[in-house]
Order: sequence, then C-alpha cells, then structure tokens
Amino acid sequence: MLISVLITLTLLLNTKNKFKHRSHQIGAGSRFQGKQRLPLPLNLLASMPRLRLFLPLFLVLWLATPYLLRAQTESAAAANKRLFDRTVDELNFRTMETVYDKSFTRRKFPVSLRTAKARKDFNDFDGRADLQKLFQNYNGVSERYKNRFGRGRTDLTEFEKQLRSILVDKNFEFFVRVLPRDERVSLIRGLERFIQQSAAQFNASEDAAPDELAADGAAVPPADVDAP
Repeated sequence: MLISVLITLTLLLNTKNKFKHRSHQIGAGSRFQGKQRLPLPLNLLASMPRLRLFLPLFLVLWLATPYLLRAQTESAAAANKRLFDRTVDELNFRTMETVYDKSFTRRKFPVSLRTAKARKDFNDFDGRADLQKLFQNYNGVSERYKNRFGRGRTDLTEFEKQLRSILVDKNFEFFVRVLPRDERVSLIRGLERFIQQSAAQFNASEDAAPDELAADGAAVPPADVDAP
C-alpha cells in the first residue's frame, strides 16, 4: 500500500515537471506568454510546494491510524478485564470480612487482606482449625471467579452477569451459610450495590449495538431437546 502511494506521488511530480517544461517551450515561441493552467492535481502540488515536505508525516499517520484504533480497542478490553478482577477481589474481601467479623467478638478481619495472595498465609483464627480450613478453601476457589470474564463476550451485560453469578455460586452460598439469614441478605445486597458501582465504570465504547446482539441471538439454532 505504501509503495503504491509513493509511486503515484512520484508520477504526479514527474508529470508536473514535464508539463511545466513543455509549457515554457511553447511560450518561448509565442507572442502571448501567459501562465499555462495545470490540471487540478498538479495545480495543487504547484501552488503548495511545502506540502511535499509533510507527505512522509501524512503517510505515517495514514498507515498508523488502523493500528492506533486497534490498540485503543485492546486497551478498553484490558481495562474492563482489570476492573472485573478488582471487583472480584473486593467482593471476596467483603464476603470474608463479614464472615470473619461475625465469627469473633473481639477480632476484625485485617483491611490489608484484599487479595487472595495477601490472605494465603493468614492464620489468626483463635485455634479454630475448621474455620481456618474454610477460609483457605474459599480463598482459592473465589480467586478462580476471575476466569469467568475475559473470553468470549466481554460487553457490559456479560460483565454484570458474571459478577452477579458469584452471589448464587454454590461455593459462595456454602461459605456464608454460617451467617444468620438477615446477615446473609444484608451482605448480598451490599455486594449487589458494589457490582452496580463497578458496572458504572465499565468502558462500553466497544459493545455491540442492541440490534446486533438480537441478530446474533436469532442466528443461533434452537437446542435439540431430543439430544442426550
């Protein structure tokens, strides 16, 4: 593509020079020596000689634009993935904090334990090996929630869907079962509000239009109910 553009510009410039040389020859043998009108593309080049100095810059920008747009798209997707992972970290932390604080009267879950890595070696459970085992198991399981987003669909709808699926996951329900019912309801409502706050930060600039999503859904064949 770049070579063809350069060849075209070179031909235009050479044609312009030949045209001017020929016009001077004609004008030398004529009584009336006026300016010979050039064709429009050559006239533009003749009237703006400085434009040729910027041609390499224009060509670089023209060729780089698709790559810049692609990088912007990838940056949006990467930012949304990081947002999802941070949200999962915070959901897991708030869940463990609530269960821990309700399990002890004089102990508080450290605020520094906001990631699975930071919680890995935490062992302040007042000798309650069963509770420590519960936390260690859920710490590993809950970290894998991050794998639910980042492949396949990555729009806002999928973002919220996968975050909300954590609140009905069997491992989540098993972990919070030690809480009284009203405490569980309060925790889940608080986590739902936090999911909404995270969704408000989602970059939906690359999401498909609703009519495109509907068309994609219509193109999916119905499931075979007789299939085993």
